[in-house]
Amino acid sequence: MTPDVADAVPTAPSYDLLTSLDEIRERIRAVIAEKKPVAIDVESGYLGDTREGASLHPEENFVVSVQFTNSLSWGRMIPLAFDSGRNVDSKAVAPLLWEMLHAVGDDGLPLGIAHGAVAELRWLARWFLRSLWDHPLFGRQVRLSHGYYPVRSCTMLESYSEGKNKRHALKASTLANFGHKMR
Repeated sequence: MTPDVADAVPTAPSYDLLTSLDEIRERIRAVIAEKKPVAIDVESGYLGDTREGASLHPEENFVVSVQFTNSLSWGRMIPLAFDSGRNVDSKAVAPLLWEMLHAVGDDGLPLGIAHGAVAELRWLARWFLRSLWDHPLFGRQVRLSHGYYPVRSCTMLESYSEGKNKRHALKASTLANFGHKMR
């Protein structure tokens, strides 16, 4: 878990929402073309008694947003089910994310990396099934895989197995391994 040399140059990070389908398509196509591992993170929601209980109810929660990056210098969030503000249509975004998560690097490994991959995979698998079930290009593949996609690695498992960090949460691991404070 070492940063790229290009990422070592301190610059002001660029974080932004992607609400235009054209911008999302352009950014995802650029990530695929670069063939660098891409970190993906999912925020989920829950409409039960305590709205903050999404992680306690993994079979009832829903995808609120998807974030991704392949650099320490930028990150993008796609809002899918925010309470207010503009959301992007899941059926329009899902094929783009499915394509990105099935892209491979020059080493033949998938590009997708997740922190706590078990939860991320489960949440996105259900979302992909709902969003792409009848998609003309990806529908059959989604149904056969039950919505699951290949991942290159799980950074939480890497953090545990390396044994050098005291904390393994995403923000703590990012700070310890890259000196990068997430916001």
